[in-house]
This record gives sequence, C-alpha cells and structure tokens, in this order.
Amino acid sequence: MIWPSCGHTAERWGAVMTKHKDVEPEAPDLRVVDGGKDQGKLTSKQFAFVQAVLKGENQSDAYRQSYNAENMSDQAIWTEAGRLFRHPEVSRRITAGRAAQERQAVHSGASLRQHIEKRLFFLSEHADTDANRLKALDLLGRTEKVGLYVERTADVTDHLTEEQVLEQLETELRIAFGETG
Repeated sequence: MIWPSCGHTAERWGAVMTKHKDVEPEAPDLRVVDGGKDQGKLTSKQFAFVQAVLKGENQSDAYRQSYNAENMSDQAIWTEAGRLFRHPEVSRRITAGRAAQERQAVHSGASLRQHIEKRLFFLSEHADTDANRLKALDLLGRTEKVGLYVERTADVTDHLTEEQVLEQLETELRIAFGETG
C-alpha cells in the first residue's frame, strides 16, 4: 500500500514510525500545492473551498467564494458543493483542519472559562463538604456571567441649572417641614 500524502509504502512508513516513536505528529499541511490532481494535492479552488469551510462558511457559500458560480442555480451550487465536500482529499483536509481548530480551541480563554464554570457548577452540587459547595457557589457568583458581587450604579444626574437645583431643594425642604406655599 502507498500512503497518498507522502508516497511511502506501508512497510517504509512503519519503519519511519518505529524509528521516531516519540516524535509528535505534525499539524496537517494545508498549503496550496502546485494545483495538480495527484492524490494528496488540491487545486487552488479546492483549497479555497476548504479554507472557506474552515472559516465557518456553509458548503454552498464556500463554493460560491471558490468557484465561478454566477450563472449557476442554487440547486446546482448545492449539488456541486456537496460533491466537492465529499471529494476524498477535500474531506480529509476539512476533517484535519477542524481537528486542529478543536485542539487550538481547547486552550482559548473562552473554553477555559467554560470548563471552570462547568466544574464549579458540578462542585456546587457534589462537593464533599458544605464549605466546599459554598466556596464553589461563591466563585460562580463572582464570574462575569453571574456578576452577583458586581456593584452596579446608574447615572441619574439631571443637567440642571443652579437656579433649578435651588428651587427643587426649597420645594423638598418645604414638603419635609410641612410648609405650604
């Protein structure tokens, strides 16, 4: 068997992998390659389609961005985009790219915050002591989403002239001391 991405036979690949057991696998190679049709290579349009899908576009929009689809019906675009998505090398690159994005997302601030919030929520219900449950609840209350301990103020100042302020003050004082007029 020949490995499509590098041309090595299965025996040669096994020898390479045995020789380098402790070497981490490399990230998927998503560069534009020569525009050829060989296994493991993508045309520039196929590569653009892969990139658009990895950026979050749906298949049809990714197809429109990558190919000249001005004179195509929506149904034709949908059909061709689906066919392209199922192309073995395109599909492999999309799968590899999404896996790389997921690995990278694990370390993003948002995913770490989400992990901490989930863990604190679990501990707030299942911690071994009441003190630990209360501490988990306290920390949850301090998170940005809950904001239980955030002091909120509102700007309620009116832009009054000095005369208006004095008039309001005199009115409030009369009411407070029970005077009329």
